[in-house]
Amino acid sequence: MFTMEESALLGRMLRVVGLALLLVILGGSCYAGAHWLHRHRGMVAAPRSSNASAYTGSA
Repeated sequence: MFTMEESALLGRMLRVVGLALLLVILGGSCYAGAHWLHRHRGMVAAPRSSNASAYTGSA
């Protein structure tokens, strides 16, 4: 079937391809998360100091 040398090379290539795929998925997830946060910044942002009275109940 495969020699030991070919088997070792195949294993190394599969590790490199797997690592590259993992990095692409991780990078894409980070990009998607940053893009989502940028688009929905108003919904997740903390209240500003000018609107603080509306959140604290003071007039």
